[in-house]
Formats: sequence, C-alpha cells, structure tokens
Amino acid sequence: MGFPGHQADFGQTLGVWGIGEGPYLVLPLFGPSNPRDALGLAAESLANGPDSYLQSNHMHWLAWVHTGLSGLALRESYLDSLDDVKRTSLDYYSAMRSLYRQRRESQIDQARTPQPRQTKGDKPGLDRAKPE
Repeated sequence: MGFPGHQADFGQTLGVWGIGEGPYLVLPLFGPSNPRDALGLAAESLANGPDSYLQSNHMHWLAWVHTGLSGLALRESYLDSLDDVKRTSLDYYSAMRSLYRQRRESQIDQARTPQPRQTKGDKPGLDRAKPE
C-alpha cells in the first residue's frame, strides 16, 4: 500500500507512548528485560495467537528447535563481548543493567524520531551533495 516498513516490538511502542520501564528484570530464557518489555513480549505472543504455537502439522517441533538453536547461536556471538564486560566491570550486574537500559532507550528514541524517506533514486549510505 506504499507504507514504509518499520521494525519495532510492542515494548518499544509502549516506550514511545510514555510508559515507564520499571525495574530491571532478568527473565529465564529471555534474558534482560523490564515490566514494560515483558508486557510487550506477552502481548506479542497473544497477538500471534495459539495457532502459531499449536500447529496441526506434525513437524511443528522443528520451529522450536530452530528458535532454540538460533538463540544459542546469538548468545555465542556475544560471548567475547560479555566476557570483556565481566572482566572489566566492577559490578557485572550493574554494567549489564546499564547496557540493557541504554540499548532500549536508543531503540525507543529511534522509533520516536521519524526516519527520512528514501526516494527511488537515493542510494543507501550515499549523501547527495548539497548546493552551497
């Protein structure tokens, strides 16, 4: 329909709407979060509906295996960075909380700020010379 694509989760949307983050949480299997983002995650799960989890296809377990392996691969890709934070921080928990909050605030700020539209002739990463 000509609408620009936008990638955001419901926790970001709640943040843009002014809902506060609340205390820092570490959710088992999901990792760092806060009540606002946990609510967003729950809302997204409900919006997807039970059909996305309870498929009639006998191979539905492959989706769970794929999700688990993707999560492990993602965690493995960050192990060196996490080790650096653990080694160089005085308080690992506080450092992780700070990094998580900064990242989420940055994502919410990006969602708040309208992104410039790209025309068909524009090339990503190339700035056009401005007339002086």
